[in-house]
Amino acid sequence: MPHFGGIIERLIGTMMQMVHELPVTTFSNPAERGSYDSQATAVLTVAELNRWLALAVAAYHGQVHATLGQTPAGRWAEGVAAGGRPATVTSETAFLIDFLPVIRRTLRRTGFTIDHVQYYSDMLKPWIARRDRLEKFVLRRDPRDLSRIWVLDPDGHAYLPVPYRMLSRPPISVWEQRAAIARLRQDGRAQADENALFAMVEQRPGRIRPLTRFMRPYL
Repeated sequence: MPHFGGIIERLIGTMMQMVHELPVTTFSNPAERGSYDSQATAVLTVAELNRWLALAVAAYHGQVHATLGQTPAGRWAEGVAAGGRPATVTSETAFLIDFLPVIRRTLRRTGFTIDHVQYYSDMLKPWIARRDRLEKFVLRRDPRDLSRIWVLDPDGHAYLPVPYRMLSRPPISVWEQRAAIARLRQDGRAQADENALFAMVEQRPGRIRPLTRFMRPYL
């Protein structure tokens, strides 16, 4: 309900205050950031930041809330015991897909192509056979892992997973993909292709980052 908005805003504010304590923070605005070089101080990968955030949320639910006088987790359990009906996620996959960004593409004989990467599955064959009569498909992909996309069937009833056409390709993130394309263009490769893209990604050295120090308060 709308009157719960303030509660959610307070929670978001608390979480953002914790985030701003991490190296790489951009602060709340440019004036507050000043000369701080956020990019140069980056120490966490996206996967590590995801884990840090999950641990921070768990820690929040275990701390006594100043207004409630008890932990959020305790208040939740109390409400359920009193007959409350908490919202539940019936399908974790469907819940994730609903939050993924949408891309629209025309189905080709070889499947779908997104940012130089091809996707194909035998499940597409019935649609490929009548692709000339179909509109653009609604596709969703997880920016953290581009190894598969989710394709909404033409009737709009369900999403189907479709992997890389080349299954031997390693999972990459959208940020790795963009960095590789930018590097290819810097090297004079105006026309990037899938082979060059993945070859460039594999050339980028990995870095081991000191994650534990920033998670210690939440472990």
